[in-house]
Amino acid sequence: MSDRHDATMVDLEAVGGFVAEHFDAAVDRRRALEQRARLLAASDQVGPRRMATWWVPLSLCAAALVAWWAWSAWLRVDDVATTSPATPSLARAGEWLQAPAHGDAALSVGAGAKLSLHDGARGRVAQADAEQVAIVLEEGRIEAEVDPAAQRAVTIEAGPHRVAVVGTVFTVQWQPAEGGLSVIVTRGRVEVHTPASSAPIAVDAGRRLQVTRDGAVSLTSTTSVPAAVDDEPEPPIELVPDASPVRPNPDAPRVRPSARTRDEEPAPSWRALADDGRYREALAAVEAAGFDAAIAAWPVASLEQLGDAARLAGAPARADAVYRAIRKRFAGTTAAARAAFQLGRQAADAKREPQAAVRWLRTYLEEAPQGSFAKLARGRLIGALIDAGDRSGAREAARIYLDAYPDGPHAKMAAALLDSP
Repeated sequence: MSDRHDATMVDLEAVGGFVAEHFDAAVDRRRALEQRARLLAASDQVGPRRMATWWVPLSLCAAALVAWWAWSAWLRVDDVATTSPATPSLARAGEWLQAPAHGDAALSVGAGAKLSLHDGARGRVAQADAEQVAIVLEEGRIEAEVDPAAQRAVTIEAGPHRVAVVGTVFTVQWQPAEGGLSVIVTRGRVEVHTPASSAPIAVDAGRRLQVTRDGAVSLTSTTSVPAAVDDEPEPPIELVPDASPVRPNPDAPRVRPSARTRDEEPAPSWRALADDGRYREALAAVEAAGFDAAIAAWPVASLEQLGDAARLAGAPARADAVYRAIRKRFAGTTAAARAAFQLGRQAADAKREPQAAVRWLRTYLEEAPQGSFAKLARGRLIGALIDAGDRSGAREAARIYLDAYPDGPHAKMAAALLDSP
């Protein structure tokens, strides 16, 4: 009985480890059990030969219960966290953050990255998976130190602005009432995506970017001491546009400007609702103002956020429409490549169309082989090929993954596939 118990526990740990380590979202955790079961059945290596067969489904059922519990905990939105810098909390999707009125709150986002909110600043963790951590800064100041070799990419969103971290020490301050954004870089570089500029703005060490409520942009020299957003900025300098600016597809439908679609999104502010995690309400606001007109006219940054809001609202058809609009209107850009990845994710998770998932994930990898989602796309491709019944393709994808990411989050799944007959 002891031998059987030990064998069962080993099997449970293997399945539980597979569930916990190799997928980037709650849906992946559920699907991991299905894919693991396929691998175990195919390899006929469930456990020792002498183990009674009824223990196998029992172990898988127990593992499923563990995975369900973990998934439920992952979805749970925690109370506002107030922690000291000495004991940083671990970033969890849905977690609300707030620093004391006269203190700091530290957040751990994995090896090589440190974040801290200061003096009453508020925010939340919008995304926390194996590849990326996305923080929404509701108000106040956040400081970050991210090593270029950090395990996970870090982005910070402040209202309509998004700061993509390349590997740096920097400060972001956001005052939504005044509509002012300030980004100060102490070391390294960040890229700021803002509706005030058609191309991302690179901010290097020793520089400060300010964007005012009316869209005025200034990029000036600064010291390492953060300045308040409402300080009088130095005279704005002319921003040199990208050498190859994004041009809308000439075949895209033309929309007559109106009070609804002129340049920016309509009122009420769908973006504020999305920033607050109220994705269904955000999508409903866009629907009321004219969804089709919006995706035909809005800038790419707004469309990317709308696509994510629709995806998180559980509206895969609307999310697909947004991502397809990005690919049509902004073909050949990194945003179009990211849209291909999101279409692949949608096909795998929401629509259960593995063949479509394989096609879109491969499209992303062709267009952005070194992109920010490359590691995740290659790992997801293995699972999509398994679901599509293409075992030889999955094995080839597993070999490519292990060559590129031997310690990646999908490495054990890839190795298990290659070890099976």
